[in-house]
Amino acid sequence: MPQPMPQIAEEIALFEGLGPLRTWSVIVTIMGDTLRGAGQGIGGKELAARVGAIGITDQALRVAVHRLKKDGWIESRRDGRSSVHFLTASARRETEAVRPLIYSVQPPEIGPVSLVVSPPDLAAPLAQSLPPGRSVQLTSRSGLISGAVPEGAYLTTPLAGTLPDWVCQSIASTAHRAACKALTQATLEGMERCPDDPEKRAALRLLILHHWRRLVLRQSPLADALLGEDWEGAVTRRTVHAALDSL
Repeated sequence: MPQPMPQIAEEIALFEGLGPLRTWSVIVTIMGDTLRGAGQGIGGKELAARVGAIGITDQALRVAVHRLKKDGWIESRRDGRSSVHFLTASARRETEAVRPLIYSVQPPEIGPVSLVVSPPDLAAPLAQSLPPGRSVQLTSRSGLISGAVPEGAYLTTPLAGTLPDWVCQSIASTAHRAACKALTQATLEGMERCPDDPEKRAALRLLILHHWRRLVLRQSPLADALLGEDWEGAVTRRTVHAALDSL
């Protein structure tokens, strides 16, 4: 059973409060980070070494690879006595679609954000009418939106000024803000004891990138536009990217 590198074991402890390292999710992070071009693959031995550096066992790796194949996320082919793993075409499209959210130092531009109120006779619930990824539902008949709105809905001019606390909570919950703060703190502490060994630095980078990917993909894309550059998620983005650049 592989054990994490001694110093990296300390780094892993820094990130434990951010949730477990689910092997399949770590593999998705690695492959999305590494395999950019069509036809690019990662060898089974290299993948095992990367996940092993942060304490993931070969058995857990095999189970996770099997699951990702079954889910249509990766495909593999034999290369001698080993295997090479590739993202499927659909997985590559999904990976590239979210890349700006993960790797951009600046949050993606989303345009003006407005308040929309649906008419009383709207056939479908408002949540079904709002564009995914570009809206936040506030009540059963109101939400924040950037982009097209339901037919017949009332739309205000772009929001400005200080938002009420309950609206801010709808955009970014207390739990999400706490997770951002925890990742910021773990990243700063990890960089303070940053190892010189290239393999250990690679392992630390993987930890930071993985937890950031999980966090930012759960975050409303409207948050940065509405909450300003000092909210917890924006601070985390700057901290994470400074660390990734350094590593």
